[in-house]
Amino acid sequence: MRRGILLASILILRSLASIRTGTFRSNVKSYSQAAKSSLHTHTNKPIMSLRKYQPPKSMKHASANRRTPTINGIGLATSAAILAASLGLGASADVAGLVKCSENPAFAKRQNKEIKSLEKILAKYETGSSSYEEVHSRIERTKARFEKYGRSSLLCGPDGLPHLIVAPEFSGHAGEFAIPAIAFLYINGWIGWVGRSYLRWNKMNSGKPQDGEIVLDVEKVKQLMLSGAGWPVAAVNELLRGDLVAKDEDITTSAR
Repeated sequence: MRRGILLASILILRSLASIRTGTFRSNVKSYSQAAKSSLHTHTNKPIMSLRKYQPPKSMKHASANRRTPTINGIGLATSAAILAASLGLGASADVAGLVKCSENPAFAKRQNKEIKSLEKILAKYETGSSSYEEVHSRIERTKARFEKYGRSSLLCGPDGLPHLIVAPEFSGHAGEFAIPAIAFLYINGWIGWVGRSYLRWNKMNSGKPQDGEIVLDVEKVKQLMLSGAGWPVAAVNELLRGDLVAKDEDITTSAR
């Protein structure tokens, strides 16, 4: 894993440096030729090495005055870095001691322990009583929870507990963190954007803005809630117009 991170970092730095000097395309071509040559002549040796790369003589005379990076060059650099990271960081979950919960002995042990603990409590109450029904309901919910974890793609550790996967190299686990995190940011941005829009509208259309903040105009809030669903696009448009951030002269400064 560390080797993959180091390799990706080196490729990123080399790509950025070659973009800055205008020799990125030449470097990519040279890397490709070197890789093909190594593949045919050294089949038992690794294609890529972390040793310092010695550019050919023709590259030493390349012009260093071309400072403007191109979109294609940046795209190729990003693709190379992502490819290196995906190849180097493609570690399986077993490396971290995580396996599917349905195949984890500690997970099954924890399930049995929790259910038996609740069954001992259940035995203390009379059948049909409210306390009995409460504990019995907890047992059913516990069984359903463990069954749900067992059917899912969640990975459990030596402690028998499910672990959320954040690293992007573990495919199939986007629903554990990435998707909820994006949804959280979107919803929070939606709420904040609607509140900001309402305050600006209230300030421009009310003689006493403080009254509109105390007693909200519900109809206007509903309109802003609907239009606020596309807040990322609206934010970009305001940024391009220069209306997203307040001007320096509009910011009051307290006495010092």
